[in-house]
Order: sequence, then C-alpha cells, then structure tokens
Amino acid sequence: MPIKFDLNEYFLIASILVVGCVLYKQSRRWKLPATASITICLLNTWLVMLFDFSIGGPPYDVYDFMDSPNWELMYAIAQFMLYPMMGLIFVKGYVWWKTTKPYPVLYYILGWTLLSIGYEWVSVKAEVLDYNRWKLWHSFFVYLGTFLLNLWLYQLTQSYLKRIYPLRNRL
Repeated sequence: MPIKFDLNEYFLIASILVVGCVLYKQSRRWKLPATASITICLLNTWLVMLFDFSIGGPPYDVYDFMDSPNWELMYAIAQFMLYPMMGLIFVKGYVWWKTTKPYPVLYYILGWTLLSIGYEWVSVKAEVLDYNRWKLWHSFFVYLGTFLLNLWLYQLTQSYLKRIYPLRNRL
C-alpha cells in the first residue's frame, strides 16, 4: 500500500479513469483482433517491467515510482492497467490514422512521443515519478522505441493472422 494517499495516487487514478474512458470510446469505433489486443497489452506490461526493474532499480536506480523506491500496489495498478491501455489506444489510433490521414505515420509516432513526454513531465510534477539520474529528454528515445516496437508487433500479428485465416480477410 502507499506510504500516504496523496497527489500522486489521485493523479494515477485520474489517469487510469481518463485513459479507460478514451479506450472505451475508441473500442466502440475501432476494433482490433483479440490476438493483437492481448499481444499489445503483454508487450507494454513487459516493457514497463523491463525498464523499471533494469534501470529503475539497483544498481542503476535512475528514477523512483510513487512514494517509495520499493514496489507498491499503485505501481502494480499502473503497470497492469495504465500502460497496456495506453498501448492499445496508440495502436487503435494508428489503425485510424493509417486509413484516414494523408500524413506519414512518422508524424503520428512523433506526436505520441511528444504527448508521452508531456504526460511524463506532468507525472513528475505530481510526484508520480522522481528522477534520481534520469533526464526528461532520455524519455524521447524510450518512447520512440516503444511506439515503433508496438507498431512492429501489431504488423507482425496482423500478417500472422492473415496467414492463418486467409478466408476471413476476403470478406
């Protein structure tokens, strides 16, 4: 449990509610195959764990999450809810962008990268993140790589589904 229930917990809960509402509204308009959705959720959960347990903890310890450098319940809620939902919103938005916008996908990825950096900056102000040796500009490369990896995995999943269900794609 949190050391004390204050601004960072409220900010995280509000973030989950807002992201959940956006995902709900998006889900009514743009569908992803269940295989793609599960894969994207697992990827984003794994990426958060990879970064938090490799550079967020000893021996590097470049940042802390929430009130304590130790694992806590609110961290698990973010890890298993917020980040996977954000990955789904990103991929569903990509499907929409690809079919309706004449602009290159690179603009979409850069827009999301900048949006994520802005959200991280607000998270620092709300004391959700506490930098020890991390700088906000480092996150640009992490988000850029994360979004590219999400799109690569989505494309890989789609090509796999087209191979195993060839008739379904003709409808």
